[in-house]
Amino acid sequence: MSVEPEASPRPVERFHRLCELVVARLPFGLDSIVAPTFLGFVVINSFTFGVDLVLLTLLQGGWASRFLSR
Repeated sequence: MSVEPEASPRPVERFHRLCELVVARLPFGLDSIVAPTFLGFVVINSFTFGVDLVLLTLLQGGWASRFLSR
């Protein structure tokens, strides 16, 4: 009988498991209202919104034009 080691979970599976753990620890019974997939949606969209704000701030402030004009 050969026993193969279990493959490490993919990043997507680890992210989903982390979202499930966070939702399970929510207070006031929110774990029955908030789905782990919704939490993942919020995390990913918040990150991309932050990246967008940083890019817009850098480009609006003329940061890019200073370095691209050289």
